[in-house]
Amino acid sequence: MAIIQASFMSEVLERQVGFTAIIPADNVRLAGPGAGNAASDEPMPTLYLLSGYSGSGLFWLYNYPVASLSSANRLAIIMPDAENHFYTDDDTFGYGWGKFIGRELVEYTRKIFPLSHKREDTIIGGFSMGGFGALLNGLTYRETFGHIVAVSCALLTEGAQQGPNGSDNPFFRGIFGDPAKVVGSHHDPRAAAAAALKEGNAPDLYMAVGYSDFLRQLNLSCVNYLKEIGYQPFLFEEGEGGHDNKFCEDHVFRGVRRALGKEE
Repeated sequence: MAIIQASFMSEVLERQVGFTAIIPADNVRLAGPGAGNAASDEPMPTLYLLSGYSGSGLFWLYNYPVASLSSANRLAIIMPDAENHFYTDDDTFGYGWGKFIGRELVEYTRKIFPLSHKREDTIIGGFSMGGFGALLNGLTYRETFGHIVAVSCALLTEGAQQGPNGSDNPFFRGIFGDPAKVVGSHHDPRAAAAAALKEGNAPDLYMAVGYSDFLRQLNLSCVNYLKEIGYQPFLFEEGEGGHDNKFCEDHVFRGVRRALGKEE
């Protein structure tokens, strides 16, 4: 197993951006400049795993047994740094975090690691802010991601046009813009879900939230909408716990195993 910390020059963010990778193969060879993929190694399914607010690519490695998840399933895990931008293309500074997560990071990591290019082998997942990022970008870049694992999502966009959830503060406006214009915008997971259904390429979606989670009602609001429009394939689960490490590990890992066809 290789655990790698790396950075590369992002065109959409116009600077170096870091990520941590877990590659569960002792014989993986990195491709040199211009060499393309390490084609001699059998391509692996991949999980792009997004941390919550204030997290980084190392968050998962320090707090959860992601190395065991990787080795047990021959699953490559890519964990990018985040910087609290909610993994969306913000409306103030022009930072393209959505484009970085949904397109650029995938393309770059596929060049240097032996990762499968198949949609059904490509998972995006996350917790809290990362759950929001996984949901939004998995639906937006649905040609790339076949599976979404979105746990305890920080769905600040739910009801933003009515003014709750901190939508009046400068932080919210800096990322999402005018709350009255969030609905139907590129920040809105609901709009992306409806578009995916219309196009007939909706990714398999797993969502979960704890009974005691302070974000539970925001998640239930989104889940109810998904059920109303008949989103499929879709599994939503609730359980004991709040916005905590145990609930995160139990349900993120469960969702990933489900995406790999290894439901418990």
